[in-house]
Amino acid sequence: MYSELRTFFVDNDNGGQTDMAALAIRLVFHDAASFNATGNGEGGMHAIMRLTCNGNICERNFDDNRGLGTIIEALAPMYQLHATELSNADYWALAGTVAVDYTSGRNNPRATLVPFRWGRIDHPIQNSITGRVDAEGGWNEVKRVFVDRYGFTPTETVALIGAHTLGRMHRQNSGYDGPWVRNTRSLDNAFYRDLISTQRSWTYETRTSPTGNTIHQWEAPGNRNMLNTDMCIVRDIDVDVPTNGQTVDHGGAYTRNTETFAIVQRFADNNNDWLISFGGAFAKLMDLGYTCLDLPGETTCGSTPPPPTTDTGGFDWGENCEAGSGNFVLNLPTANTYANVGVIPPGKFGVRVRLSAVEDLDITLFDTEDTSQFAEGRAIVAWCGSADCNRGVLAGSNEAQAVYSRPGIADMTVRYSGYNGVNGARGTEWVEILGETSTPLMMRAFAFRAGSATVDYEWAFEESPCCLGQSPCTGSFTQQILQGSLIDVGQIPVGKLSVNIQLLSAEDVDIQIYDLEDTSSFSEGQAIVAWCGSPNCNSGSLNGAGADQTLYPPTTAEGGVALYEYSGYNGVNGVKGDEYIRVDQTTRTLMMKAFGYRAGTAAVNYSFMNPPRTATSRGLN
Repeated sequence: MYSELRTFFVDNDNGGQTDMAALAIRLVFHDAASFNATGNGEGGMHAIMRLTCNGNICERNFDDNRGLGTIIEALAPMYQLHATELSNADYWALAGTVAVDYTSGRNNPRATLVPFRWGRIDHPIQNSITGRVDAEGGWNEVKRVFVDRYGFTPTETVALIGAHTLGRMHRQNSGYDGPWVRNTRSLDNAFYRDLISTQRSWTYETRTSPTGNTIHQWEAPGNRNMLNTDMCIVRDIDVDVPTNGQTVDHGGAYTRNTETFAIVQRFADNNNDWLISFGGAFAKLMDLGYTCLDLPGETTCGSTPPPPTTDTGGFDWGENCEAGSGNFVLNLPTANTYANVGVIPPGKFGVRVRLSAVEDLDITLFDTEDTSQFAEGRAIVAWCGSADCNRGVLAGSNEAQAVYSRPGIADMTVRYSGYNGVNGARGTEWVEILGETSTPLMMRAFAFRAGSATVDYEWAFEESPCCLGQSPCTGSFTQQILQGSLIDVGQIPVGKLSVNIQLLSAEDVDIQIYDLEDTSSFSEGQAIVAWCGSPNCNSGSLNGAGADQTLYPPTTAEGGVALYEYSGYNGVNGVKGDEYIRVDQTTRTLMMKAFGYRAGTAAVNYSFMNPPRTATSRGLN
């Protein structure tokens, strides 16, 4: 699900009204806004805006919710693929989690900025509860809602308001118009830097809302815009009441908001500090109204667990080359419905999956990249009765084998137990792919009766030249880098040879490498390649401007010593943003990080050799 939602946000990243990542975050804010800590704890995320408007009360049509129909309608068909696994409110919360990761430059479903918890309940009827901030108010109005009603601290409140760095206001929705900051697609601290800048003057302008009310917003050169509820965390506009057309300069004298000014300054000075504070506050926002929510994989609150936050369901395919096996329990809570078992990625050899249940079930398998005729992908293993349905090449009652082929991928030989099951046991079926998987495959189970199934799976060692140590393994990816932020790029395991990593960016970005196995002095691990300026900071032995090399660990340690080479932070031939790190052999588990002196996108190209090994027979016995 995580990858599915991330791809959706990438495909709809246009910085305009249909910038879906910004809308998904706004949807979380507005769905949770009905919570009231001073009442009986009602409200919170219940996905009420999913309901059809058929009466006098329609939450989706509230003035504050104008424009959210775009993201609600876009997520609806995606949610239907997982409707038996988690609630609509949980899916919206997960979408918000992925949107925060995407816009903040993260891409690790196992280390999200916002901890995702599940177990929310979809309310079946509309209500008229509202708890959103009046954008015409000042800090007293913001406190009334965020501090008194929701239960946030002033620091959490200021952190959440910074979400306005994403997206823009639309005149047709609210009467307010324009972006808050210049770059509307990056979740960073630009909102605070603009708000507190002594070089920027703001003019207080009057507008008319779609309902005919008089409203106001602050405007600055460069198409920057703020609401009263933004400006109030710097200026005390409850005391220093602005007037229409008034121009103010934060370099001059004004009445500061003494409760929050220092917090704004802190976030303006440190992007990573703000992101961490925002992530924690946003998670708290999503959890309002619930006394018990679980992390993925946990069931302490007594509900059926959703799948993990990756799109591979309960599968864990381990490292790329190694053979392995696993098992998990798949819940089938509703009769005559599908449940996703998980995704089998391309590049796996000899995959075999077996489902065992007391009740009758059918395994189905789909090629998710061929959606030319069916949204769920082209069926490989599936039975259906009509002439134009999505029937697979394997659809019979007994064990059979077939070759699946389509342009653009290598043929795959697939075996299937048949829907009558193993030895006539209809709750026990298996699928096997002989050789290598050449496209992502979604496995689903159709439950004729509610219950659960045990999923056992295994796969063979990948006998490619890369995995056999006969030729280099190579890869590349892009990584969004935020200004002033240190982000994880990826982990490098022990046992790799001739590792070569190159980072290329148009902006000044520094590579860093940390030893994750040595946390004796620093929780993030001992730096090997890193520069820092303060005394006793975590500076690596390679930290200079020019090319250099070192042996690490400096003394003989278990696993051996490795040679590290670094281009230097001035880059190759003095081109900042063009850096490399080379390691002759990895004897420690390493984490590569990147620090952005300016925001931008970096291309990461890498290669390595695996230790040589002898080929064996492919597939399973």
